[in-house]
Amino acid sequence: MSDSAPLLSVRDVHAYYGLSHVLHGVDLDVREGQIVALLGRNGVGRSTLCKAIMAIVEREGSIRIKGQETSQMMPHQMARLGVGYVPEDRAIFPGLTVEQNLILGQHANAGPKSWTLDKVYSQFPSLERRRDTDADVLSGGEKQMLAMCRALMSGPDLILVDEPTEGLAPLIVEQVAELLAEITRSGVSVLLIEQKLTMAMRIADHVYVMGHGRTVFSGSPEELRIDHDTCKAWLEV
Repeated sequence: MSDSAPLLSVRDVHAYYGLSHVLHGVDLDVREGQIVALLGRNGVGRSTLCKAIMAIVEREGSIRIKGQETSQMMPHQMARLGVGYVPEDRAIFPGLTVEQNLILGQHANAGPKSWTLDKVYSQFPSLERRRDTDADVLSGGEKQMLAMCRALMSGPDLILVDEPTEGLAPLIVEQVAELLAEITRSGVSVLLIEQKLTMAMRIADHVYVMGHGRTVFSGSPEELRIDHDTCKAWLEV
């Protein structure tokens, strides 16, 4: 798997918010079947990288999906290429029911990787029980599961998941980890932004660490564990 061509290839990517230069030449790969964890302290540009990949912020550099250059594409074109996105705020539609939120994630050309309502409900009976409930009254964990499942309804090849366990209880964190593992088993790759290092290192196939808008480490979780200098400089509080 490590020798295959990247599903996502990011090279020398810069990103901006107006005059603020946030990303300073980021390189990153995600291959088929991988969970890639993107680690680092708050404010180093990890969420901005997701937005740059999705064409939500001004960006420069090369971003290739399945070998196709996407740096001039719009967000809806990225979605049509098979990239799903679960933002940090989850972006649930509060005035709609659970099932209506899920249906909004469907694409007309959804392929074999698409999750169906039946699959979502079989994996998460709590969502089925609340299928007719307004999404804004769900718990934080239920909202996170709903956001991730909604992204899977489109049948993506790659899903970008930004801080999925923030504010969640330990038991729900484990459920999120299990869902991420299930996603990769179904053939969808994951780029995971996460603060909980123990969970991220346990499920990731490859790890990047960001600092000051750049990637400062790339390697396996095992390599990062023994790289005490990187951990001390870029991860420890």
